[in-house]
Amino acid sequence: LMTMDIISEMNDDFFDGLDRTGLVEYLSPAVLDKATLSYGSYRPPSTDHEFVTVQTNNPFFAQFKNKLLQYQEKNPDIYGWMQVEGTNISYACVKGEDNDYYLDHTATREFNVHGAIFADFRCEDALVENKNLIFYGHNSAYIGHMFHQLTRFLDKSFFEEHKYVTIYSFSGVYK
Repeated sequence: LMTMDIISEMNDDFFDGLDRTGLVEYLSPAVLDKATLSYGSYRPPSTDHEFVTVQTNNPFFAQFKNKLLQYQEKNPDIYGWMQVEGTNISYACVKGEDNDYYLDHTATREFNVHGAIFADFRCEDALVENKNLIFYGHNSAYIGHMFHQLTRFLDKSFFEEHKYVTIYSFSGVYK
């Protein structure tokens, strides 16, 4: 399969059959540290991170965590899944032993010049432990995939309407 076919298959598979109706939308900053009526939110008290974690008692969390675990059986470097609001960016993320391997290997470890979206190898495994989380990916302009659509954020009005990146990880959902 071509790289984009593999990516499309993974995207379809990741969200196939997942019931996202119970997923809590992002909360306003005024209520970040308070429990919600649905599944709760969590902000580590020792940090000033601006994200919300959907806790593990959310049935959606259990469903996508199982998908990530299935992917991790095939590739232990699976780190999570990334979606960027208002773009076609929706990919499995990996974290290798260096920042070179996934420049030309997909999340399924197949050689391909488009590579994968990958976290800097120096980042902590638990997302919450990172003061800054760095992801890399190619700007595949001629096919419009990978991180190409990040260029849309150069438009201030686009940024104002689409401020969030969502990371589905083994420990929760982060925005």
